[in-house]
Amino acid sequence: MTLYIATLLFGITGILGIYLSSLVPRGKSSSKPVILLHGLISITGFVLLVKSLPESLTVLILLSVATCCGLVLLWQDITDKHHTQWLCYAHGVITILRFIFLVVMC
Repeated sequence: MTLYIATLLFGITGILGIYLSSLVPRGKSSSKPVILLHGLISITGFVLLVKSLPESLTVLILLSVATCCGLVLLWQDITDKHHTQWLCYAHGVITILRFIFLVVMC
């Protein structure tokens, strides 16, 4: 059950992430409330995923890498530095792979 809820939360996070990543190539500044919501929902999903760790080690590894990329992007946003475009796309691709693994596992 927790795996299903985590999958749903990561789906919501993905929609918010698509919106945020669409701002980067256009050079627009990101919305702080959307960034916070994206992060909070993702962290909640991460906690739920850790509870079902034996079933989802691959997903947890992908999530950890995506989280590290996301934290760097968050730091760049907080310090008002330009987002590294390749890191933004890597974060998205790794997250999509993780989501596919989650859907297959459910």
